[in-house]
Amino acid sequence: MRRLLHGSAIAGSLLVLAGLLIAPPAVAEIPDAPTGFDVVTRDVQPHTARVTIALVAPPGTQPNFSRDDAVASANAAAEFLSRETDGALTVEIEQVTEWMAAPNDAPCSWESVWQDFAAQQLGWERGNGRHLTVMVPEGDPCPGGANGEQGGSVDAGGRTFQPGPDASTLAHEWGHNMSQAHAFSTACASTWDFRAVDGRTPGECERQEYGNRLDNMGGSWTLTPFSSPSLDRLGMLPTRLVPRCDVTATATVASAAAGARERDAISWESAAEPGVRYWVDYRDGDASAKYAPLHVSGWAFTPGSSGLQILRTVPEVP
Repeated sequence: MRRLLHGSAIAGSLLVLAGLLIAPPAVAEIPDAPTGFDVVTRDVQPHTARVTIALVAPPGTQPNFSRDDAVASANAAAEFLSRETDGALTVEIEQVTEWMAAPNDAPCSWESVWQDFAAQQLGWERGNGRHLTVMVPEGDPCPGGANGEQGGSVDAGGRTFQPGPDASTLAHEWGHNMSQAHAFSTACASTWDFRAVDGRTPGECERQEYGNRLDNMGGSWTLTPFSSPSLDRLGMLPTRLVPRCDVTATATVASAAAGARERDAISWESAAEPGVRYWVDYRDGDASAKYAPLHVSGWAFTPGSSGLQILRTVPEVP
C-alpha cells in the first residue's frame, strides 16, 4: 500500500539499522574477490510480468488524466524495472483500456469491486506473472492511497489499485505483487539494533512503515534505485560480497545506481539470529537523478548527501 501525496500489503522488513559484523557462512571464493571478502553468486532467472491496466470511472468521478498518461507512466515503470535488473525483469504491457464507465453505484473506495469489474469486463484471469492494475481518477471521492496484493515470489502476479497514473506508485504496487514489502525503518532509544520478541518490535523502538526514504518500497515517492536486499528478494542480485571475520576486509563499492551487476553489495548473516542478514549499499546523494528523464515527482525525497546505508532483513516477513 502507498499513501499518495500528489496502501493492502503485509508489513515488510527492510530496516535501516546498524549491526555487528560476525562470522559469515562458508562460501566459495572467487579469484578476483576484494581482499578479505568471498563472493556469493546466483543464477538470475529472467522474468516477464504481463500487465493489464484498466481505467475505471466510478460514480461521482470524472476522468482527470488520459490513456496516454497511463501508457507513459506504465512505460516509465517498466523501464525502471528493466534497468534495475540489467534487463532480467521485463514488463509486457498487454493492454491499457480507454475509460470504462461503472455499471453500479459502489463507492470509488471499494477497490476490490472495481478490480472484479475490470477483470470480468476484460476476461482477465490470474496466473504466474499476470498483473491487473485498476486506475481511477485522482481526488475525492476516490481514496488517497493505492494498494497491491502481497505476492510470495517474483512471478506471483496479482491485482493493484491506484488513483492517478503515477509511475513510482505503479512500480511500488507491482513490487508488492512480486513479493516486495514495505521498506521501513526502526529507531530505538538505547541501542542501534534490536532483537524482535515474538516477531514484534520492542516497545522502546519506533517503527516507521515507509521509513526508508531511499527505497521505492519506502518513502522515496519517486523512482529510485533498488536496495540490494530488494534485488535479492526478487532473485535479481547476481553477486554479493561476504566479509571474512579473520582478516582486514577492504572493498570499493559502486553506487546502488550502477544496477544489479555492478554495485558489489556487501552482506553477512547474523550468528545470534539465524536467517537475519545485514546489507551495505553505497548511495549517491543524486542517485534518483538516474530516473529523472523517466519520471519527475514534486514530492520526491532528495538526499542531501552520499554515504553507506546499512539494512537488516529477517526471514519471518518479506
